[in-house]
Amino acid sequence: MKDAIEDTKFWDKLGICGSTLCLIHCILPPILMVFLPLNQSALFEIEFIHDILSIVVIGWVLIALYPSCKKHEHFDIIGYAALGILFIVGAGFTYHFSITTHTILTSIGSIFLIIAHVRNIRIRHGNCKE
Repeated sequence: MKDAIEDTKFWDKLGICGSTLCLIHCILPPILMVFLPLNQSALFEIEFIHDILSIVVIGWVLIALYPSCKKHEHFDIIGYAALGILFIVGAGFTYHFSITTHTILTSIGSIFLIIAHVRNIRIRHGNCKE
């Protein structure tokens, strides 16, 4: 039993790291554009990174959150994760229209996913007040 709990904790921590990397990836390019004389098109030509991170993050959610939520029945965590995924996937459709919208939606999605993983860790390990 302890191995399964530790395994879930590992995937949650990995999910937090992945979502944080996604958040940094979204926030860093606009900041770099302000402070460094970079060509904007060259900076945002890496659209495939969004697709790759989206697939990886969704995989982490399925591995870490869904099985845990089935056991502890705190389905609000699935709600946070679903909102996060919805924002991130939705941001993928805005990439060519507005970089600002893309950045905001992906950042919000990443924050929702971080919240979901942190809540899952707290509930699974008895550190939640509920």
